[in-house]
Amino acid sequence: MKEQFSLSFVHMIASAAGCSIKSHATDYDGVDITISSSTEYSTYYCPEFELQLKATAQRDLLKTTTCHGR
Repeated sequence: MKEQFSLSFVHMIASAAGCSIKSHATDYDGVDITISSSTEYSTYYCPEFELQLKATAQRDLLKTTTCHGR
């Protein structure tokens, strides 16, 4: 369930940014997915980067933040 949450969250962010996601059937070198863009930038042509996703359900590892409306 945690793995699916991680994948869904990254898909949502990448889609909003106009990027594509390549899934890997096998986990070579710790790579779970590759995010790529077909946009031509002034410095890079079709950039991509590889991610290894992690998730936890341990509450003591999660940060809590508050918003004070300043």
